[in-house]
Amino acid sequence: MSDSAQIRSKHGWVHTYCFIWSLIIRLCMSYLPFKYYRRLLGEQQKKAIQDVTDEQLKQAEHIKDIVEEVCKGTPWKSECMAQAIICKRLLKKKGLQTTIYLGIAKDDNNYQKLKAHAWLMLGEHVLTGAYGYKQYQVANFYS
Repeated sequence: MSDSAQIRSKHGWVHTYCFIWSLIIRLCMSYLPFKYYRRLLGEQQKKAIQDVTDEQLKQAEHIKDIVEEVCKGTPWKSECMAQAIICKRLLKKKGLQTTIYLGIAKDDNNYQKLKAHAWLMLGEHVLTGAYGYKQYQVANFYS
C-alpha cells in the first residue's frame, strides 16, 4: 500500500471514530443523566500533568482539527463537550494525558440563566473549546 493510501486509510478511520463517538455522546447527553456518562470525561478532580513537546503539541493540534471538522459536519449538535471527549479519547490512544474542564457563566442575555462550556487542555495548551473559555468559572475538571 502506498504512503498516500495509508494516510487516507488512517484518516478515514479517525473521521469514522469521531463521527460515531459524536453520535454516542449526543445520545447520552440527550437521554441520560450526567452521572451515567460522566466517566467518559475521566477521573474527577484530577488534572493531567505532562510536559508537552513541540511534536506532541503539533500531533494534538492535528487531531483537534480533525475532531472539529467532523463535528461541524454532523447533522446533530456536536459542540464543546462532545469535541472535548472525542479529542481526549484520541489523544489518550497516543499516550497524551489531557484534562477536560467544565465551566459555567451567567448568560449575557438573561442574567437568571447560566450557560455551560467544556474545554480540553494538554499541559498549558487549550485544544478544544478555546473560544471564550476564560469567561467561564471552572466548576469541575477531569483527567
